[in-house]
Amino acid sequence: MFELLDFITLTYEDKVKVMGWRNNPQVRQFMENSDEISLKGHLDFIETLKNRRDKYFLVRENGVDIGVIYFVTKNDNTYFGLYKATCNFTKGVGQALLKLGAYYSITKMGLPDIQLYLKRDNLAALNTYKKFGFIQYLEDSKFIYMRYSITRHKGLMMEYKGKVKVVSW
Repeated sequence: MFELLDFITLTYEDKVKVMGWRNNPQVRQFMENSDEISLKGHLDFIETLKNRRDKYFLVRENGVDIGVIYFVTKNDNTYFGLYKATCNFTKGVGQALLKLGAYYSITKMGLPDIQLYLKRDNLAALNTYKKFGFIQYLEDSKFIYMRYSITRHKGLMMEYKGKVKVVSW
């Protein structure tokens, strides 16, 4: 069973834990803003989510934290992102987070496709996204932009039906 816990609903301890993952150099180096985030800045950011369309979720699988998925709106486009729990770099976690992002996009957001962008030097993520079926549609000096058509993954609905609980604000 997977749980998607909205950042707004997290306990203080979970908020601190997620900030620790985000600030881990292995994760932070590939974020759009690669600066280390202070606890106050992190808590203030979570507070702003109450008034924004953006959604951030801590993902748990059978009670074990596996990472974060998020959806950010910029210029009328919704972009998907993820990062693994730094205590859980188990093979396959990235694929599970991708599938959960696609599932949430279909069932809760009604999006026809998922868009994301990643730093050009994040080759491991680039290969994971390509294997999943994302197609590159743009590249600039900093980022590669990719898109995934949800209609390509019809089996996803059956795979996750009854296995995902969303705890939202």
